[in-house]
Amino acid sequence: VKTMSDKYQRTSIEAFNAASKLARGIRPNVSPSTVAPLTTSQVNVIKTIFDVTCQVLAGTSADSEVKEKATLTLGDLLVCEADALTQEVDQALPLLTARLGAEGTQLAALQVVGNVAESPICKGFVFENWLLTVLDTLPTLFKRSVRGVKPMALSTLNKVLARSVSSQPAFADELTFHFR
Repeated sequence: VKTMSDKYQRTSIEAFNAASKLARGIRPNVSPSTVAPLTTSQVNVIKTIFDVTCQVLAGTSADSEVKEKATLTLGDLLVCEADALTQEVDQALPLLTARLGAEGTQLAALQVVGNVAESPICKGFVFENWLLTVLDTLPTLFKRSVRGVKPMALSTLNKVLARSVSSQPAFADELTFHFR
């Protein structure tokens, strides 16, 4: 955790890689039927990693490569442990939306949005509302000429639409209204 905000870029990147692996390792196979509650010590570790990750993403001292890794780490935390971060989710989602607007972190942010859309743990009004706001930014990404953004944006759109159709009819109705 201390090295996640290190002044040396390589050190921070490796720290975020380790934090992502830890987040995925706590719950390696996330499915609705196998989500076991986390212990208090696991929740404390997750919240500490989450706080430092959000500080790096909100700050201005890290370069785009470090912020890209921080974005992926935040995504892993949300996808695997969002139930332990219910009070902090409101802090994380605007940071991910901001990363969609930054050219250096767009691909990572699109990947995270797609993973959140597929995650059975990321559920509820906050996530559904956020996914609707993300849909507003996707058309502008289709116009960009940055390599890899268009296919990733299309894949992300597909995952968000699949979520809306399969899980929440109300969300699908809202989505239909949203695009009219």
